[in-house]
Formats: sequence, C-alpha cells, structure tokens
Amino acid sequence: MPLDRAVFLDRDGTINRNQYYPDSGEFEGPRSADDFELYPWAIPALTALKQAGYCLLIVSNQPNFGERYVKCRCFRVSVPPEAVSTGRGAS
Repeated sequence: MPLDRAVFLDRDGTINRNQYYPDSGEFEGPRSADDFELYPWAIPALTALKQAGYCLLIVSNQPNFGERYVKCRCFRVSVPPEAVSTGRGAS
C-alpha cells in the first residue's frame, strides 16, 4: 500500500494522558516510561487510521526534555506489542 497520505498526531494529551507532577504543580507529558499511559481509545483509533491507508506520525514538543526532567532514552520510538493489549506503553 503506498504511503501517500499521512496523519500527524500530537502525543501528549492526544493519544496519552498527561500526568500531574507536584514539583511543577502542572499536568505535563510523562517523564518516564512508567508514567506513560495511552488513552483507552488510542490503539483502536490509530489502527483504524492505519487500516485506512494513513502513515501515522506521532510528534511532541517536549518541554520536559529541555528542562532536563526526561532523558531521550526513556522513550522508544514504537509502542511495544504488550501496549496494544494493555493500553500502556512507551513512545
């Protein structure tokens, strides 16, 4: 299937929950893979887009990386297979 159509999705607050961190007093993107939680509808929605022939590009503007709350190696590029069945995973 040719990939001539794409969908760009913001990660935090779109496909996964933001987390509350007392040190900042704000809801933010997850700082660790353990804090990463997909919304329950994320996998079915992403699957439907993929089956419709879209290339999925998940992007994020991570202020937590810039503020050094998170190291880039904490997150993998793809969602592991167990996340599809549990709704949890790393991005």
